[in-house]
Amino acid sequence: MKNSTQKTLLTASGVLLAAAGLAALVNPTGITAMLVYLIGFAVLLGGVATAVAAFSPNFSGSRNVLLGLAFSDILLGVLIMLINDIPVLLLGVGVVVSGCSLAVAALQLKKEGHRWAATMGSAVATIVIGLALMLFFRQIQAAIGVVFGVAFLAAGVVLIILAVAQPKAQEAGA
Repeated sequence: MKNSTQKTLLTASGVLLAAAGLAALVNPTGITAMLVYLIGFAVLLGGVATAVAAFSPNFSGSRNVLLGLAFSDILLGVLIMLINDIPVLLLGVGVVVSGCSLAVAALQLKKEGHRWAATMGSAVATIVIGLALMLFFRQIQAAIGVVFGVAFLAAGVVLIILAVAQPKAQEAGA
């Protein structure tokens, strides 16, 4: 790739990221809503994958439990994507549901004689984080947007600096 093309791509990417960062800082809850929408889509896909796994010939557990978890994930994913007025609250609900799913998995591991304590610990931590998201969702929603705004802005500035410094670094190495 030519030097000028690399410089142009780095500069354009940097400007776009910096603009996205500034937009996120102006409207921090907007970026959070977008991220939660993407998470809702991921939860939906996870539910579909869980439903498919329930019918796998290699699955030896309770098919009904797995289908129940799949249904709850699909429903939750759709709700997260449709109701974006309170996305972090719904994210908190999703995290609590995921924590409950982990707890069910830990109990299944225990029943089958496998190591389960770390999975249960993760389940408890996930449930606590989900409850915190639900209790403080408005503050967390704005804070998440600000964090992403600063991160995008910083990444954009770094890319612009790289674009400006690129020809000098290549000339010094030549």
